[in-house]
Amino acid sequence: MACPRSSHDPFGITSKPQLQTKHGKVLFGFWCAGLFSSGLLVENAAWAQAACTLSPCTGTTALEANTKDFFNKNSPDWVFENDSRLNVSTAEAVSGGKQFFRHQSTLNLSAANAITGGEQWFYETSTLNASTANAISGGTQYFRNNNVLNATAAGALGGGLQWFYGTSRLEASVANAISGGQQFINENSTLNASAQNAISGGEQYVTGTGTINASATNAISGGQRTLFDNGTLNASAAGAISGGLQYLSGSSILNVLAEQALTTGATIAFDNSQGGPGGTLKLNGHSTAVGGINSAFAGSGIITNGGASDALLTVDTSKLGLPSTFAGVIQDGSGGGKLGLKLAGGGLLLSGANTYTGGTTISGGLLQLGNGGNSGSIAGDVLNNGAFAFSRGDSFTFAGVISGSGVVYQNGPGTTILTGNNSYSGGTAITGGTLQVSSDANLGAGSGILIFYGGQLATVAGFDSARPVLLIQDGRFNTAEGTSLGLTGEIVGNGNLIKSGAGTLRLDNANNLYGNSAVEAGTLVGNATSISGNLFNAATTVFDQTGDGRFAGQIAALNGTAGAMVKRGSGTLTLGGLSALDWTIEAGNLVAAAERFGGNATIDAGGSLTFDQSANASYGGVVSGSGALVKTGTGALVHDGNSAAFTGTTRVASGMLIVGSDTSHRNAVLGGSMTVQGTLGGHGTVGSGPGATVTIASGGTLSPGNSIGTLTVNGNLVLDKGSRFTVEVDPDGQASDQVDVTGNATIKGGSVAHVGASGKYRLRSTYTILSAKGGVAGKFDTVSSDFAFLTPVLGYGKGDVTLSLMRNDSAFASKATSGNQIATAKALESIGVAAINPLYDAVALLPDDRAVIRATFDGLSGEVNASTVTALLEDSRFVRDAMNDRLRAATRTSEPLPLLGYGEEKATTALVPTERPRDNGAWASVFGSWGNTGGDGNAAETSRSIRGFVTGTDGLVAHDWRLGFLAGYSHSSLEVDDRRSSSSGDSYHLGLYGGREWGSLSFRSGLAYTWSDVDSSRQVSFPGFSDTLSGNGRASTLQLFGEFGYGMKAGDFAFEPFASLAYVNVHTNGFTETGGAAALTVHGSSNAVTFTTLGIRAATDFEIGPTRATMRGMIGWRHGLGDVTPTVAQAFAGSSVFSIAGAPVARDAATLEAGLDFAMTPRATLGLSYRGQLGTKTRDHGVRADLNVRF
Repeated sequence: MACPRSSHDPFGITSKPQLQTKHGKVLFGFWCAGLFSSGLLVENAAWAQAACTLSPCTGTTALEANTKDFFNKNSPDWVFENDSRLNVSTAEAVSGGKQFFRHQSTLNLSAANAITGGEQWFYETSTLNASTANAISGGTQYFRNNNVLNATAAGALGGGLQWFYGTSRLEASVANAISGGQQFINENSTLNASAQNAISGGEQYVTGTGTINASATNAISGGQRTLFDNGTLNASAAGAISGGLQYLSGSSILNVLAEQALTTGATIAFDNSQGGPGGTLKLNGHSTAVGGINSAFAGSGIITNGGASDALLTVDTSKLGLPSTFAGVIQDGSGGGKLGLKLAGGGLLLSGANTYTGGTTISGGLLQLGNGGNSGSIAGDVLNNGAFAFSRGDSFTFAGVISGSGVVYQNGPGTTILTGNNSYSGGTAITGGTLQVSSDANLGAGSGILIFYGGQLATVAGFDSARPVLLIQDGRFNTAEGTSLGLTGEIVGNGNLIKSGAGTLRLDNANNLYGNSAVEAGTLVGNATSISGNLFNAATTVFDQTGDGRFAGQIAALNGTAGAMVKRGSGTLTLGGLSALDWTIEAGNLVAAAERFGGNATIDAGGSLTFDQSANASYGGVVSGSGALVKTGTGALVHDGNSAAFTGTTRVASGMLIVGSDTSHRNAVLGGSMTVQGTLGGHGTVGSGPGATVTIASGGTLSPGNSIGTLTVNGNLVLDKGSRFTVEVDPDGQASDQVDVTGNATIKGGSVAHVGASGKYRLRSTYTILSAKGGVAGKFDTVSSDFAFLTPVLGYGKGDVTLSLMRNDSAFASKATSGNQIATAKALESIGVAAINPLYDAVALLPDDRAVIRATFDGLSGEVNASTVTALLEDSRFVRDAMNDRLRAATRTSEPLPLLGYGEEKATTALVPTERPRDNGAWASVFGSWGNTGGDGNAAETSRSIRGFVTGTDGLVAHDWRLGFLAGYSHSSLEVDDRRSSSSGDSYHLGLYGGREWGSLSFRSGLAYTWSDVDSSRQVSFPGFSDTLSGNGRASTLQLFGEFGYGMKAGDFAFEPFASLAYVNVHTNGFTETGGAAALTVHGSSNAVTFTTLGIRAATDFEIGPTRATMRGMIGWRHGLGDVTPTVAQAFAGSSVFSIAGAPVARDAATLEAGLDFAMTPRATLGLSYRGQLGTKTRDHGVRADLNVRF
């Protein structure tokens, strides 16, 4: 059956009584009467059964898609026209292909995921009804020419792309109607969100003149809206937009058409990269809140009122957690109403030139103007209960009034100028750049703190501020020229305070405690308690002390530039640290110590500079001015500079002032007049010429030079009663300390000329100690000195005073105590002053110090020569003991061990042997000892040591007598530390010995002779004299001894009580020392002592394995008779002979011995023993080894 061609056939298909296709499209609903009169079954592998009922030409046709993939990617294009309908009731029924709906055709979706792919095109008022959740989850839907998409179920649009053109509409009339996908509202299309939460997700793009209408509370609660060109978003209900991002660009606009149409859950972004202002938020006389306003680029966005009524925009970014940056313009608009801005929380940065006039309120969070560039401003006042920051890079003036409880920040690198009479109370914080003010009110309430994290406060007018200052980091105060900023509040913190600018900064709080202080320019005024830390000054710093104070910090240049220091005020400023800068003392007193005070000092008429010296130190600066210079403290102040310009007064209250420390600084000058209560000395010049007077007050001392030198008084000199004049002289010439006076010298009655003994004077010289061109008036009433044996004599000329020293009538011996001292003193006295003897002169010049004098006589006495005799007497016992011990061993009286060197190979212990051996024997003994002999108040203690050996041989003579001889050598040394002297000797020994027995009674005796070569050394040193002396002499010792012993036995022990007698005579030859004036000629002398000894010996033998041994010991009492205090006669060159006693030989001493003897072979015995001698002032300890061999 054929059908005539319809005039409405857009594809040019001829109607036929069956389904036809053309160009791959399936056509339904031709305007042909009776085309189909019953249902149609379409068979296709991808299709299910379809029923279609067509009315006569004016009827409708419907297709039911109720299987999965009913339309898929392999399907041909389908066109639904003239009220045709496609009903999709199965998930994924439409997953591909293209479906076209025209002329009031309808697509009904009643299943979730009904459309997951393909393309659906709608023309000429066609309709898509999405009536179930997630009905559209994919694909692309195009709506042209007044078509409609009705999203009538929650989540109906969950995906896909929806494009709207012409006057097409998207009706979101239920909650969450749009939860996903992308919706493009183009040209004059409209998206109507007319239900709560109608748009909760997805992305909506508006271009051309497209529009989104949010007409219900929370109509838009999520997702993102992007508006291009002239796109419009209208919020016409309270809370209409409560979430998501509204991205405005070009000339798009977001209209606020109801109060609080936006909430803080919503954010707005502005983008001018595509041209236009970058979007506009227009309040239309309605107040609203927003969660963020952000500009993508500089200048992006306009926020305007545009209504007749005032409106307020509230920004609170705290809910979303990110601060906002708005670089566009906030303005009132053309409607006549004002626009105000309120920040309720979070952060908002404004970098545009905003002109709104409705005021700014910060109830929370941080509002910042600028971001380091040259833009960012608002007009009008600010109510700040949060934080208000300026962060521009240029100079910006803010003329509004800032009130509230918040804090104001200066953050950027530029300068912010506050000109309003501000009352904010939260304080001001400067983190960078400059905050400039002209009054304290510009910084808010007077109680508000000023905090520095860096940056500077610049003041262009003078005012005072009592607000506290906290220096967390360095804080700079820049005061304009001709202005003064006074800070009376407390300044604390770890940062440094920096003063810049040509004006003045005054610190008045005594509790300031911060890092250091730096002055780059202008003037810093403070005091010892208000200026904290160390001070680095490149400009001017004034210490204005109305009371006394101490500044403990250091004062130095800043970056190599040395500024000026000023002392002002009537109080005293004491410097406890180093000061390296120049000072001007305008008033009051500045106290320093020279070791810590450098630079020059100008002392004005009302000021004074005090050097308080606890230690000696030099001041190398220059003093000028007409004020007062004061020296206190016990230390010496040395001034080597040229202070001739000083015309004030100097007072040496204590210690010493030295002007010119040595001859190389003879050009040192200290001008003005001077009063000396301490000591004045040096090689330079004091005084300023005519009219200047140097007065040595009572108790003061004039001590010219510093060592030998001349002090010049350029003016007049007055020596008050009770003053002192001390001098010293050059021992190698006629030079002496001297004072040259260019004016008059007045010596008042009662003055004392004091001659110190520290100098090296010549007895027969005359020294000029004072000269005055204007003449000398008056005399010294008395002259004193520190000499024991000299008296100074002064001579007076018309213009000078001279000094001579004369020998007084005090004998040298009058200062001596001991016998040796007296004998030495008398010998020295015998030389006489006329002899011009250097030793005599040196003794005559000794200070009146008995300890020094006595030590001098002891050192000169040559006491070591006599004490050497003592040592020779004591050491004689080593040879004597060797002979006696040899005889004792040979007779075996107390020795259980067989006869040493003779014993029978199997002898037994016996008091009297049954058979006397006839063998000859040889023996050797090595000995060493050390000890000391105490002093007796005359001679000093000695310490001595000896080491040596003796060897001998003997045999029986006439059956009953054993006779032998010995030879030996020893070296001894003696130290007398208190006399700085010593001696040593090499001795050679020869001797004969013999003995016999009568039963238990034994007799032993011997004779020995010793030759000794003795070297001596002495160090003589006392004030003004020093010699090193040495001598070489000879001595001989002759000794005889005899001993009786009685042997007895008790069990395994043998005992022998004994008594001995020894005579010792030591003879010394004369010799003369060499080395200097203190050398002695020592005469020959003889000293003899007799020693008696009573004691007992004991012994027992035992075996150590195969070796027989004997343990033995002895204890005795030794008593000395005769010359127990040896003396020698000696003389100095030109003196009488005098006798000196040495350390005494101990009159009574205990003698001790303990030893072991070992039979090494039947014919050889080795013995080791300790030997000691202990007396009241004598200690000797020694060891000996004996070897005996018989043959």
